[in-house]
Amino acid sequence: MSIIGNEETIVKIPEKYLPVLNSNILNGTGEGAVKTKYASEALGDYSFAEGNETKANGEASHAEGNETKANGEASHAEGYYTIANGQYSHAEGSNTRAIGNYSHAEGYATKALGDNSHAEGNYTIANNYYSHAEGSSTIANGNYSHAEGEYRITTGHSSHAEGKGTYDTIKISGAPNSTTYELHNRPVSFDVGSVLTYNNTYSEENAVYSIVTNIDFDNNTIEVDKTLSSTETFSKKYIRFYQGANGDYSHAEGYATIANGEASHAEGYYTRADGQASHAEGYNTTASGIYSHAEGYNT
Repeated sequence: MSIIGNEETIVKIPEKYLPVLNSNILNGTGEGAVKTKYASEALGDYSFAEGNETKANGEASHAEGNETKANGEASHAEGYYTIANGQYSHAEGSNTRAIGNYSHAEGYATKALGDNSHAEGNYTIANNYYSHAEGSSTIANGNYSHAEGEYRITTGHSSHAEGKGTYDTIKISGAPNSTTYELHNRPVSFDVGSVLTYNNTYSEENAVYSIVTNIDFDNNTIEVDKTLSSTETFSKKYIRFYQGANGDYSHAEGYATIANGEASHAEGYYTRADGQASHAEGYNTTASGIYSHAEGYNT
């Protein structure tokens, strides 16, 4: 039995509930580190590991829950299979990853990869500096961008995409380093400005996001702004695509809308704003010119 308190307040704690102190001499772990009975290790100086098979590796880090890892300095991992790698990062929930410094990942299978990024919800990814992804299967790829809703993406600086995209794929063929691919199908929602996503390493840090710049349906080819792979040959390979806000400071909202132009705004249903400061609204409208405005139905 241990006693904590002063003459006025005394708290008695049974020995079985007290943490086991780790020292360099006994365990070869961090100075001043503490771990409870079933925690795996507290390697960082002044770290604290509690729960089941948790690991507090960073200095002053804290791991709690079930099989969580706090690797970054002053990081905090809690919940179930969460990992906090960045300095001062925080991962909570289930299978979340806070990789960037000062990043925060919460919810289920979310990934905050950029410094100061925030990913929340379900399968969301915040890739870059101060990016924010929330909702379900959204990707915030631009610096300071915000993707929310479902199946939405932001690639432009300070861009914002909200609402819902389509969950669909295209089937393409092409050589390594190619930026032109043969197209083998034609999904209704596939359009210029769709963002192709490809990753053959199962690590989001290595994912490629390539914007479709031209579609030639007569010759069944597409052009993209960057190659999907410098090493692979694609033969009728299925590639996932998203819709969202590609232009810097652009805003896409509604259903399957695309804002390609700088400071452009696309809203409604299948609308596309390509021109700088353009605005497309309504149903299946396209605003192509600088400062242009398209509204209504199929305009």
